[in-house]
Amino acid sequence: MSCISQFSKYIIFIFNFIIAICAVVLIVFGIIYIINESDGVNVFGDVFSLGALAISVGVIIFFIAALGCCGALHENSCLLTTYAIILIVLFVIQLVLGILAVVKIKDEDDFFNQVKDLVRDLFDNKDKASIAAFYALQSSFHCCGVNGPSDYSVTTEGYPKSCCENETTPCFHPYNAGCAAAFTDTIRDYIEIIGYVSIGFAVVEFAGAIFAFMVRKRRTEYV
Repeated sequence: MSCISQFSKYIIFIFNFIIAICAVVLIVFGIIYIINESDGVNVFGDVFSLGALAISVGVIIFFIAALGCCGALHENSCLLTTYAIILIVLFVIQLVLGILAVVKIKDEDDFFNQVKDLVRDLFDNKDKASIAAFYALQSSFHCCGVNGPSDYSVTTEGYPKSCCENETTPCFHPYNAGCAAAFTDTIRDYIEIIGYVSIGFAVVEFAGAIFAFMVRKRRTEYV
């Protein structure tokens, strides 16, 4: 085996290792996204759709990286070709995912209004399930009301206990932030992370596909 072939094999292996790490990162942020959904409000399905998509794509990419490692270690032309073609397809998917995530929050006012409308609908719904969900939202994101504590009519018992850090005592010093703003900021942060991570390792995937084709070509010429 030539030095070039040996070196190329290790390049492919390193690229797949990087891709696997990026896939794990994307899966982790997707899981955190879904945890925030369950801790908050399930009516935010449209907002959190990127979380489920990120997990799905991350899992697929992780197994594709394993395929690339096997192809490189065994120098199998068929595996390398399959791996490279799949990476190119995933490159396009990841690039679109990243762009959609970034574009989703480009119009900050529109994005905030969408989230605010969802929070307001939940706040105005007075059934037990909605009240419990909104209290969970306040507790998770350290906020009070839709726009702030002024959304509540204060009684002698104070604000809802979920509006305060210490929920075992009456609440008279609630969080200042409204849940619309607090929840929007959290969503924006996660969308930015998922978007830029997706774009970042989409570039790594494309580079990996190029090296896979190079190794396949050199292997074919060598044989």
